[in-house]
Amino acid sequence: KRMHSKRGRGPLYISVQLLVANLDRLPFSTPSMSFSDLILSAFLSILSILARFFHRLRRAIRRLHPPPMIRTANYHFLRSCPYTCQYCFYPDTNSSFLPLPVALRGLRLLRAAGFSKITFSGGEPFMHPKHLAAMVRACKEEMGFPVVSVVTNGALVREAWMEENGWAVDVMSVSCDSFVVETNVRIGRAKGERDRGHVERVFKLREWCAKQGVVFKLNTTVSKANAWEDMREPVQALKPQRWKVFQCLPVPGENCGEGAPRDASDLFITQQEYAEFLARHEGLCSDVATIPEPNVLMRNSYCIVDQNMSILRNDDERKIPTRSILEVGVEAALEEAKLDVTSFKARGGEYKVVRPAACGASVPDW
Repeated sequence: KRMHSKRGRGPLYISVQLLVANLDRLPFSTPSMSFSDLILSAFLSILSILARFFHRLRRAIRRLHPPPMIRTANYHFLRSCPYTCQYCFYPDTNSSFLPLPVALRGLRLLRAAGFSKITFSGGEPFMHPKHLAAMVRACKEEMGFPVVSVVTNGALVREAWMEENGWAVDVMSVSCDSFVVETNVRIGRAKGERDRGHVERVFKLREWCAKQGVVFKLNTTVSKANAWEDMREPVQALKPQRWKVFQCLPVPGENCGEGAPRDASDLFITQQEYAEFLARHEGLCSDVATIPEPNVLMRNSYCIVDQNMSILRNDDERKIPTRSILEVGVEAALEEAKLDVTSFKARGGEYKVVRPAACGASVPDW
């Protein structure tokens, strides 16, 4: 822009001027050089200068007109979980997570890079409630994230935690794949075969969200285990602001294939089975926005940040981590991840979050 503002001089003029200014750096003075060598040397020097110029021009254009990017990050800061869901794509294989100061440094980098929404997930985030509380508070109060979200199965959430930290959480996304006890046990969404309280805990958490004015979202993964189920009545009773309906996603190395810690191969469904489930649940009340997420839209449309602050690339089914943003920065990691912005928008990844007024109303028992 500056080059074109004075006397209409363009890139070619500037390149020639740079060449003239750098003549002393060219090997013209070597007596043994032939005329063709001189021409070749000058030509290569011009190419080098032009390459540097266009590289700087490209960087300037990107700063003035940044390309579309996903500004929502899902920070899966741990793998630990009390449940053993067969189709989990980030299963419990270790109990490690970054120290709080290191995690906060990575979160600050995301905020400085323009991210406006941060979602804490796992594993189960409430395996370490104090660590989670410190992060959501810092993201909301210190870093100024417009939207702070938590994804949980509800097994370990306590009302006291919601009372102390609900102000710092805009959205609570609760995973519930079935309202039938036996189905939840079969899937692994239970703390052992005798645990029959998952659905009850989901409804309790819905009440706590209402009391604190936290947006309540419902996440459901459709598989062979629950594709037949009619969930209209309980979903209407919960009245989530958004109901995300995922098609069970195969992730080699995580929930299927050689060396995977989980095997969900008998739970994956066809596109037709998924479509039938969606058709059965059409026409829910207007307060509930149903968001379908088939496999084709999920792949590489999430900015998933793992335990080491690497972004997971998933365009070829298997998740491949980039270099950590703590080492190379957010921009370099995003370049490696090559996230699918089009699919992100197609699945409704961009939406306005409006917190409801806090109230003491209870949720009706369906």
